[in-house]
Amino acid sequence: MKIATKRWVCLLVMLLTVSIGFQFVVTSQVEAASKYLRNNTNLYYRSGHYATFRGGTTAYLDNRGYVRSGVLARNTNLYYKPGHYTTFRGGTNIRFANNGYVQSGVLYSNTNLYYRSGHYTTFRAGYGVSFNNYGYINSGTLYRNTNLYYKPGHYTTFRGGHRVNFYSNGYIHSGILNHNTNLYYQPGRYRTYSGGRRVTFKSNGYVY
Repeated sequence: MKIATKRWVCLLVMLLTVSIGFQFVVTSQVEAASKYLRNNTNLYYRSGHYATFRGGTTAYLDNRGYVRSGVLARNTNLYYKPGHYTTFRGGTNIRFANNGYVQSGVLYSNTNLYYRSGHYTTFRAGYGVSFNNYGYINSGTLYRNTNLYYKPGHYTTFRGGHRVNFYSNGYIHSGILNHNTNLYYQPGRYRTYSGGRRVTFKSNGYVY
């Protein structure tokens, strides 16, 4: 009985040691990936491309030394997908995907952005936007009241000045209705949703 107890104690000590060591490695990696900038600093976010980040802030780098997020020192033109760029606001946080294209940031000016091929709308300056892996907008704040499709052949008007979210196929995931709207929540069954209410759609176009 005493031998079994000693074995359990030894096992617990080993597990605790491994756990502490793992936490140390993870913490060390996180600390190694962060860089405090005393002055405005040029940092590369992909090969051959850099931006200036604000002094007095912390930037976060990946294991290749490319910046993954930080605070822009000034208004900066950055690509969010090949051949497409816009201006992001200085003094705000920017985040890059692993491929070096913008994943999220704050728009400097009202900007037309595509949410799927052949379909775009205007998003409001001073608000954050995010992009999916294909470079289409994933979320942002509408500049004006906008008609958007929530499934093929079906659209309604969403209120400007409020955030909308899209599925990767470009159909609306959630947004604020501009006016009272009849929407189906399951096949053959619908109800009236009031204007000013946020609605969320399932991937099949029915309201949750």
